[in-house]
Amino acid sequence: MIDRTRYLKIHDEAYKRLRQNKQSSWSKVEDVAERVSFYQSALEKFAAKSILILGCGDGETSLALAQAHFEVTGLDISPTAIQWAKEKSAQLDVKLQFIEGNVVTLSLQRSFDAIIDDHCLHCIIGADRALTLGAVFSNLLPGGIFISRTQCGDPPATAPAEFFKTWDPETRCQIYGGIAGRYFGKPESILEEVTRSGLRVVQQRTFLYPEGWEMLEITGLK
Repeated sequence: MIDRTRYLKIHDEAYKRLRQNKQSSWSKVEDVAERVSFYQSALEKFAAKSILILGCGDGETSLALAQAHFEVTGLDISPTAIQWAKEKSAQLDVKLQFIEGNVVTLSLQRSFDAIIDDHCLHCIIGADRALTLGAVFSNLLPGGIFISRTQCGDPPATAPAEFFKTWDPETRCQIYGGIAGRYFGKPESILEEVTRSGLRVVQQRTFLYPEGWEMLEITGLK
């Protein structure tokens, strides 16, 4: 039995460790820069201005897009991450909104031109994935754009030995003590999930992320 309900515990503890270890962010500077460049290009192509970022974490991507003059709302389940993001926003004097919340039960009082899955969807497990994608569809304006980069496929043979101790090929999840933390679906299965939510996939590609991990990039329209 997999307990898939501990999203808060897993991620808040991770952000607490980062802060205790005096790290500047969850992500490396060069990783954030590459992601922001891709997101900005896609947003400009579809003339999107209001953006919701799922799994905004400590805010690096959100802050960069706000500085590029997009209207940004960042959402994360971790109160530690949201507080950290707000502190960074105040230091930089950048105007945007950060909200503590669960992407699975997302229900906001407004809709957006674009919703970005900023490496969040691969943290969502089982039936919660359909709920999340359904919430994405509901919170997009007509003609709105969904942008996702999510881990997929089989782990590379070069992955650390510790990873394979947690890898369950049957569920395609990385499992810690019975608790699933990451889902590595096959690209075709993930694309089917997105289509089933009502979104129309207009762009897709699979590429190798650092150290040989597969990443699926999706652009979908409502």
